[in-house]
Amino acid sequence: EVIAEVLEENPEHQDTLELLKLVDKAEAEEVPADLPSVPAAEDVRIVRLEKLQHGKKFDEVVKESDKMLDAGETTLGQRVIASILKGEALACQGQFEQADTLYKAAEESYRYIYRAIAGRGITAAARERWDDAEKLFHLSLQLKPTHDVALAGLGICATARGDRTKAFEFYRQALQNNPENQRALLGLIEHAYPLQRLEELEIALVRHLEYSPANLSILYAYAGCAYAQGKMELATEQLQKILLFDPQHELALELIQK
Repeated sequence: EVIAEVLEENPEHQDTLELLKLVDKAEAEEVPADLPSVPAAEDVRIVRLEKLQHGKKFDEVVKESDKMLDAGETTLGQRVIASILKGEALACQGQFEQADTLYKAAEESYRYIYRAIAGRGITAAARERWDDAEKLFHLSLQLKPTHDVALAGLGICATARGDRTKAFEFYRQALQNNPENQRALLGLIEHAYPLQRLEELEIALVRHLEYSPANLSILYAYAGCAYAQGKMELATEQLQKILLFDPQHELALELIQK
């Protein structure tokens, strides 16, 4: 196990000892591995925060999270997930220290500890602390093996180390668990061409577009993938869809003329 390996190297590693206590707490509570990442769907405020996060409206996420954290009637679970979402938004804005503080506080809740630990992994990766990032992503996966963010994070680490094959596999696994994970999809696109794994890329692109059919960037990637495989009719079909939304799309106009 990752924790055991770290402690074998450094038995006094304080952060790892703290994480071990939290992991032991989570296991003692017998938390199922497939816990949802957010509370029940009827919690409109959390759902709204998730949508704002998905839309990359990070300033609004921070503002709305603060409102929830200041509200007296919110539950512990709501405050924890609001802290995590705020941390993710701050991390996307480069405010890593503040994000880490929020993640560490959120680790006190066993239900969301896997997500908080993955968040710390993201901030470590952003600082190019690859060893720390990998350990944190693996810890997150110990608690929730299907967590797509941690899997995509390991893909980022493998990419930084120059291991395309391993990175591709991590991104592919992340997308199997969450086809909407755009960071994993972009990583898959990056490595599919040099690895000549375009058929697998095409499957991932199609699955993503089932959720976001108007994503022009991904439609263009799908067209390019089809074109590279000699599927000209399929490529043209995707380019025509793009031009319906944006008749002046330069890349689509360029490719459709080839």
